[in-house]
Amino acid sequence: MKDIWEIVMTKSENEPWWFFEGWEKDIIESFTFHNKEAAVQKYFSLFNQLNRQCDHSKLKNSSMAAFWNDGDSFFCDHCDDDLQVFYGLLIMLNHKPYVLLEIDDQKSDTTVEVRKERCTYGYSKSK
Repeated sequence: MKDIWEIVMTKSENEPWWFFEGWEKDIIESFTFHNKEAAVQKYFSLFNQLNRQCDHSKLKNSSMAAFWNDGDSFFCDHCDDDLQVFYGLLIMLNHKPYVLLEIDDQKSDTTVEVRKERCTYGYSKSK
């Protein structure tokens, strides 16, 4: 079986590494490759683009990144709270997260307070 590499972009009220049930509905774009080099090149191209466009970023294992802008939030009636909108970027191998390097970027901004449970209403239902 040939490896399938994917670059996945998400837009959600959660950072992309939470993988709450149904997280796939947050995917706004994906790219498929059959070799690692092309996938990694696309990942870093999108990473650099999002890094220029967004005020903040947080990196996990160099292959899962969250980006967000100040003031980019929505009000969730169900939660009765303003929720931050995160743009996520992931590199996947055979439909599972792939770890490029096991580090956390200590220089990046700290993420906003994160709920341990996914809002059942969420960003995708409020659009």
